[in-house]
Amino acid sequence: MRARQALSLRFVYDYAIVSHEGRTGRWAVQTLSYIYKIQLVGAGNIIEFHWHPVGRSSVTWPHVHTPAYTAPVDLSRAHVPMGHITPQAVLRFAIDELGGEPLRDDWRAVRDATERAYLADRIWG
Repeated sequence: MRARQALSLRFVYDYAIVSHEGRTGRWAVQTLSYIYKIQLVGAGNIIEFHWHPVGRSSVTWPHVHTPAYTAPVDLSRAHVPMGHITPQAVLRFAIDELGGEPLRDDWRAVRDATERAYLADRIWG
């Protein structure tokens, strides 16, 4: 599927820097929660990736929302379970699967390098 309109990405991220002896040094990033949204500009959300283990919602596991009705089953209000998703994976999905236009030719190499760095000594919640 290729997007006929401009795509917009929104990343809401909650994290802490914590003391952690690991491969990359004495400090690590602890991911506390995230919300990644892919939207069609002017038309609303296509898909959202959530993980918010603390808060008002009783849904504390990583999940995805597909706001549009999906026949024959309505998934628009469902919390579809999944594993943790990196911002780089969302970027890859937006470009490779939805037809988003990368801003640079070497985006794959940059994405791969930043994803490796992102995952090094990462602590999830």
